[in-house]
Amino acid sequence: MLMSVLLICGAILGVSALASSLVLQQLKKSTAAGESARAVFAADAGIERALWARYHDPAVGSTCASSTSEFEGELVNSSQYKIIIRDCSYASSLGESGRSARAFHVIFDGLCGFGGQLDEELCGTATSTP
Repeated sequence: MLMSVLLICGAILGVSALASSLVLQQLKKSTAAGESARAVFAADAGIERALWARYHDPAVGSTCASSTSEFEGELVNSSQYKIIIRDCSYASSLGESGRSARAFHVIFDGLCGFGGQLDEELCGTATSTP
């Protein structure tokens, strides 16, 4: 009788340990997914800041052709972004939240130079298409 009680208690203890391990793994995954989403939104906010700086900030617009501009910012949800604008041609944004980091890259005026009607409309120049 004592042996059967010990076996049943051991089985219940083993099953409950396995269940708690699975629950903890799921909690870690859901936390990581939330941090990843916050990092994506932080990187997106950094790209928006880079676009604003490139086209509306006179300090960046007048000097970015010959230098690199860097910005940092922190969002309300304790995530942050870092931006690097290089030579007025492209910008990179790194968003971080907790242990997650996501990056975006944007090329300024990247649609110009391909020719055709798109160049006429967006860039104000007409080029021939091959």
